[in-house]
Amino acid sequence: MKKLLLIIPLVILLCFTFSCQQQVEEGITEEEAKSFMDAYSDIWNEGNLDLVDDFYSPDYVRHYVDIYEDIKGIDAYKQWITNTRCNSDSRGYFGKNPLEALGAKILI
Repeated sequence: MKKLLLIIPLVILLCFTFSCQQQVEEGITEEEAKSFMDAYSDIWNEGNLDLVDDFYSPDYVRHYVDIYEDIKGIDAYKQWITNTRCNSDSRGYFGKNPLEALGAKILI
């Protein structure tokens, strides 16, 4: 019984110790967000597909409502970008900051 009375406070103390640790929020900086949006604009407006390798994971998957199957992988995504750009007008897709044109901001 005495052991139980010693163990219970220790367990409670350990629970409070681990639950009170400060949580670290992970995110991107404003500079990283700007860099990504600049690259995104260059990919779509200029067709600079080399930037896809720098900003997207090799196992990238694009879920798109109008397409029957997901676009899986960087090569498939590059091909989809190329096809989309070829099948549309040449005016460009975005200004330098596409979200700003929509009145949106990137959450950091």
